[in-house]
Amino acid sequence: VLSRDCVSWQDVDLPGTGPENVAGVAVYRGAFIAVGDSGTEPISPLAWWSTDGLAWMAAATETQPGDGLSAVYGGLNGRVARGRGDFGKGSYWTSSDGRTWTADSSNPLTRPQGNDPTLVLVADGTRLLAYGSAGIATADSPEGGPIEYWISFDGVAWERLDVSGPDWITQNWA
Repeated sequence: VLSRDCVSWQDVDLPGTGPENVAGVAVYRGAFIAVGDSGTEPISPLAWWSTDGLAWMAAATETQPGDGLSAVYGGLNGRVARGRGDFGKGSYWTSSDGRTWTADSSNPLTRPQGNDPTLVLVADGTRLLAYGSAGIATADSPEGGPIEYWISFDGVAWERLDVSGPDWITQNWA
């Protein structure tokens, strides 16, 4: 659905065979990007783009069977879409223009086993910020160790940030 005033709304058709599920939308440099999944088995990721929010085009999305896209974020030089389910290699998709998406292992916080260590990924249209734990979960540290913070401008190249402050910022998932 689309609204220009957040009072009156209209249905917007997405290209596809239906019933597609839209899970996330982002505005990036005057264009709209939507991500989701095919809505039917086998589930596969889908993305769309629009310059006006009314007419939508299907984006080319590298297929990862059994996974859909749950959110999309914009950085200065690229976009990142996050997958659902068993995260790891291929749980992130990257795009420089929102029209072509590639499954990517660019998640800076990877570990050999366990759940996806990146719990939070946010963006302000210029920067992408990720945080989580790159450690392996143990009985003493079920979250996988200290928190790491990372920054990117394109979702592909990530730089680790040195963060200082109280333990509730640097050592907790809060």
